[in-house]
Amino acid sequence: MKLLFAERNNPNAKVMDVSLRAATDQIKQNDEVYEVLLVDSEGLLLKAAVPMCSLSVRMK
Repeated sequence: MKLLFAERNNPNAKVMDVSLRAATDQIKQNDEVYEVLLVDSEGLLLKAAVPMCSLSVRMK
């Protein structure tokens, strides 16, 4: 698992952010990890899929 410090252009829209997806795919391939967690400028974990659990944590 790796952290990516980035934000979506419009977090409320259900659209694909191609550049963000490319960055996460590159991290997954280069670092041989299965999951990349998105962290915003305030240190909040923005997106993570964990079975039976909803995450909202501050990374600072």
